[in-house]
Amino acid sequence: ELLQAEYPLYDAEDNPRFNSTTISFDGDYHLILESDLLSRPCRSFTLMVFLKLVRLEEMQLVYEEGGHGGGLSLTLWDGSLRLAIADHAAGVEKTYSAAYPEAEWNHVTVTFDGRMAEGPVAIYINAVQVLSANSTLTQIGDISASWKDAAIGGSAGTVTGTTSSSNGTTTTVAGTAFSRPYGRFMGWMDELTIWDIALSDSQIRDMRSIRVVNALITTNTKTDTTPTQKQQK
Repeated sequence: ELLQAEYPLYDAEDNPRFNSTTISFDGDYHLILESDLLSRPCRSFTLMVFLKLVRLEEMQLVYEEGGHGGGLSLTLWDGSLRLAIADHAAGVEKTYSAAYPEAEWNHVTVTFDGRMAEGPVAIYINAVQVLSANSTLTQIGDISASWKDAAIGGSAGTVTGTTSSSNGTTTTVAGTAFSRPYGRFMGWMDELTIWDIALSDSQIRDMRSIRVVNALITTNTKTDTTPTQKQQK
């Protein structure tokens, strides 16, 4: 059970922990670029984060790896939380969505377990499972060097690959996606963590209640703006 990356992001006023470790995204220029966590195939993962939104009607990327239609993306759009996962070696992408509540703060978790034959996917909001589905994928990622790095709070830009808009079904469409960064997040994030296992229901409940204090593996990061910076444990 290995924590791949932890983001206790500094810059903010209020958050569920009552301390100043939340980062503010302005919906325009602010974007955190991360290294290619999924540059090799990933058999399972958990991504969790605290979110507070300014707006909900526009497309906003919480986290993306690989660009549009890439290995993994978590998006808020028109009142929904949307998860997309893809195995580009197989040319397959699956997408899933769940209603997103307009609350002050929400704890969001998404999981995938390709070690199981069904490739189960789940979405949790405030530690309550709101979606469960079988993707049938055995891995995600396997992204070539041409794919963009991971990004928090928006897309890193153009890529070429498969795209799909189906909810949980397999659709393969070859083509080029957007030509510039898009989907910038407006609001606040705290404690974004990525694990290389699919955490259980009880583990997710526990993680919502406690603060992660150590990352066993960390990676170098950079930002494209200077007002706020990320602190890596």
